Formats: sequence, structure tokens, C-alpha cells
Amino acid sequence: MPLLRAGFHAILDAGAYSASALVKMYEMGSSADNNSQPASPAPELEHSSQTKESGTRARKPRTQTKWPEDKFTAIGIDDEVWPVPQATRDRFVLVCGLIAQERVSINVKLESIPKETKEREFFLGIEEFLEYPGNLSSVDRQKAIRLAIKEIGILHRRFKSHLRKDFVRQELTPFQKHPFLKQEDWDQFVDITKSEDFVQKS
Repeated sequence: MPLLRAGFHAILDAGAYSASALVKMYEMGSSADNNSQPASPAPELEHSSQTKESGTRARKPRTQTKWPEDKFTAIGIDDEVWPVPQATRDRFVLVCGLIAQERVSINVKLESIPKETKEREFFLGIEEFLEYPGNLSSVDRQKAIRLAIKEIGILHRRFKSHLRKDFVRQELTPFQKHPFLKQEDWDQFVDITKSEDFVQKS
């Protein structure tokens, strides 16, 4: 899995593990400018509680969502702990979705990753592209971390559901739409999805 761009490479050079590396370990064990417009999220990156637009409007073809090349700065958080203004909230959702898709294996359950690992590594990934206020209290920061983990978990499950529905059950491969996926991970995902145990549980 790719790493979180140049800023994350600096952390790796200092000797820390990336979120993807840590996730892989547990998988093996268990089996800038706020005026800039953020990239439009792909369907599976939509916010977990985001209101859908009217179905009468024609949808434009989606392109592969890319990692941001800049960093937004939030001026605070609202009563539900979402970063404000709206542009930073959109950035938060976008990066959560990208982490869910590209930093966490499709063959791992987030519940199997220790809480401390998710709090440290996932939020570190978000802060690479979204800066929270320096005067944010430790209590509010912890709330923001919990929101990030929750959102990533929802989007990770949604992404896997999308893969099963639109690719596995259609006997298609996802590599053109999702080029970050690896063949060996996909083969394992297909085997799990088609297994008798999984079919019975679903």
C-alpha cells in the first residue's frame, strides 16, 4: 500500500511504522489554502450521514479520487466534533475515505486493530492533510480522534460492500477503478466472500 505522501515519508525515515504496515501486521496475525476546492469524493467516500442530492440530477462520470496536495486548517470543531468551516469538513471526509480504502487492507476488520494503533496512526494520516487548531483541548482532540476512527470504520465497511456487490458478484476485477488494490489481496477477498461460512453469515 502506498504511504501518505512526502510528509509521512519523513516520519518513516525517523523509524516509525506507517498505518498500512501496522495494519498488515495485525492482518497476518489474525488470518495550506482553505479556499482551494477539495477533490470530489468517489461514491464510496460519501460521508456516512451525508444527505443525498436529488435523484433527478444527472450524475457526472466519476474519476479516481486522488490524495490532496495541500493542507487545510480548521478554525475549530462544531457541537458534533466535525471540523469547521465546511471545506475542512469535506477534507476530513475525503481523507477518512482514502485511508479506509488505501491504508487498511480489505481483508482485515478494524476491530482487530488495537485502539491505540488506530488512534495514533489513523489520526496522524488525517493531520497530514488537515490541521486542527493549536488551542484545541485534549478532551476535544480525543473526541476528534474517535470521530475519525468511527468514520474510517464506516467507510471501510462500505468500500468492501461496494467491492462485493459491483465486482465479486459480477465476476469482475476492480483494478481499473481501484488501481491501488493488489492482486493477492483481491484473490483472498474473493475467496472469503465466496466461502460457505461468509455466505451463511451474510
